[in-house]
Amino acid sequence: MNDFNNQEFFDDSNLEKGSFTQDPQGYPVEFPVDISREEYIRFNLIVSRTGGVLGFQKSQVVLISVVAAISLFMMVSDYVLYKRIDTANILLILFFAVSSAMLFYGLYYRIRNAAENTYDLTRQSGHSFYGIVTIYTDRIEKRNNTTRVTIRFSEASYIETHDMIIISAFQKPHIVLTARCLTMEDAEAVRQAVFGAVPVTRQKIVGRFQPLAQVHISPPENEAEGLQVHSENVISVDVNYTKEEFMKMSTDSSFRNYLKFLPFYSILSLISSLMLALLVDFVVGIFCYIVFNAGLIAFNLLSAKSRSARMYEALPRSQFTACFAEEGIVLKSPEGETIVKLGWDSILRAIERQDCLDFYSKALFIRIPKRCVDDLDSLKGFVDRHYTKYKKSTK
Repeated sequence: MNDFNNQEFFDDSNLEKGSFTQDPQGYPVEFPVDISREEYIRFNLIVSRTGGVLGFQKSQVVLISVVAAISLFMMVSDYVLYKRIDTANILLILFFAVSSAMLFYGLYYRIRNAAENTYDLTRQSGHSFYGIVTIYTDRIEKRNNTTRVTIRFSEASYIETHDMIIISAFQKPHIVLTARCLTMEDAEAVRQAVFGAVPVTRQKIVGRFQPLAQVHISPPENEAEGLQVHSENVISVDVNYTKEEFMKMSTDSSFRNYLKFLPFYSILSLISSLMLALLVDFVVGIFCYIVFNAGLIAFNLLSAKSRSARMYEALPRSQFTACFAEEGIVLKSPEGETIVKLGWDSILRAIERQDCLDFYSKALFIRIPKRCVDDLDSLKGFVDRHYTKYKKSTK
């Protein structure tokens, strides 16, 4: 939603009035679209299945299943011929079963969770998914009050399912058309334009698109406004992370993400270690278990430090202003542009640490270094009065 080109064709009054026109030849065609949270999640899953990591999921599971079947055959043969069961084979089959479960559910959960967080963060930042789509014979364009994206069909890829049309291009945001927003006429206009201009090799038809709308949707009231700050009682804190603070914040965030998948990693490392303990030596198994887990932790932390060190100079969010108001917390860039808006009811945790204040929502983590706060007691008192759901102090 970031790469947009200004064009002169669009009349902004259409966005406000909800009027949509087309020329005598049938194009351009205009209609409003929106995307809900669940639709956004489904869109991410569809893209991942058709051209992303989930697209290789089935083949990976088939390969693992074949190897597991061979191990099972060896175990059964060993029992039939020698009346014994090799514990290592049992552990190997268990290892493959857990690996398959991780591929099926672990990747799915991670993609879904990332999509949920992205959608929530986008909405909390005050951005709208509602917009006007204009279909030309050679391109598709989408615009709302703040952004515009243009994709030419000659460069586009097209995915169609029973409830969604997804049009994308290299280094361009996706344009997503959902069934609840399109009428039958809109859908046919899109399909005719796409099938006449998008190369067949870049068309993916998963299912016949079934539009559900009888009339065009109306603009949601105040959707793009998000949290509105009207109170005069505002405490502003200018935050400018040092390189060390930024790197520490990145490693803390990476470590929390690692902990979410710790049960899966622990099970795999435990099974692998037990196999080595039975095949080689018990001490070797314990050693490998410790090394495997320590290696994963070290990899996550070191890679996070490396990325954050490279990003620090270029990332604009290493500097921002945090405004604490009666309505919530608003983060603004040095240019005054709103980055994030969080109501107090969306903050899940507020933690005071030795050198910083941490605020957590479902999709966002905000850290305010204490050295940036002029009057720490006043800020803490303000937060205490407005945030009461969860409070913790770590010294």
